[in-house]
Amino acid sequence: MTLISALAKIFFSGLIVFTASEVAEKSTLMGALIVSIPFTSILALWFLYADSNDTAQVAEMAQNILWLVLPSVALFVLLPVLLNRGWDFVPAMSAGVVATVVAYLAFLALANQVGSTS
Repeated sequence: MTLISALAKIFFSGLIVFTASEVAEKSTLMGALIVSIPFTSILALWFLYADSNDTAQVAEMAQNILWLVLPSVALFVLLPVLLNRGWDFVPAMSAGVVATVVAYLAFLALANQVGSTS
């Protein structure tokens, strides 16, 4: 990978986060829409294919992304519940992150037992 390629990856990834946060200041729904579109996954798959030309590797990564989206839902379930119950943002976000990490660890342990990781 060249320096230009690495910088392009960093720029486009950062641009998505910046755009979502700016749009969310005007409309949280539109900001959420931007974030919910799997731009990061699309870019990662695109860059993986550009770097490797290996469609089997891209297919495997896409399938792994699908399964790993499930534990990430823990944050989006827990965070609004805690905030709506009066928690301050930092403790609520921290609890959501911890719940997400626990969900990922549990899911990866299960995947290893089933043998579906590579």
